[in-house]
Amino acid sequence: MPGATPPDPFDLWLKASVHRRFDAVLAERVPEDLLRLASDSRTEWEEMKARWQGRDEGGDGGAGGDGA
Repeated sequence: MPGATPPDPFDLWLKASVHRRFDAVLAERVPEDLLRLASDSRTEWEEMKARWQGRDEGGDGGAGGDGA
């Protein structure tokens, strides 16, 4: 893309380093008890449980968003 600045080498190294160290941790399942503690309602708990256990067919399947 013309006019785009090349990526900063430090940013590239940092991103790769963080992924290398933490991707395995983020791929682990979250225990149901922890999900239950983190949720405000039964409906929210069920949605979180499905998402963290990989059964989220709709959406991006990742964490984030405001839940609205």
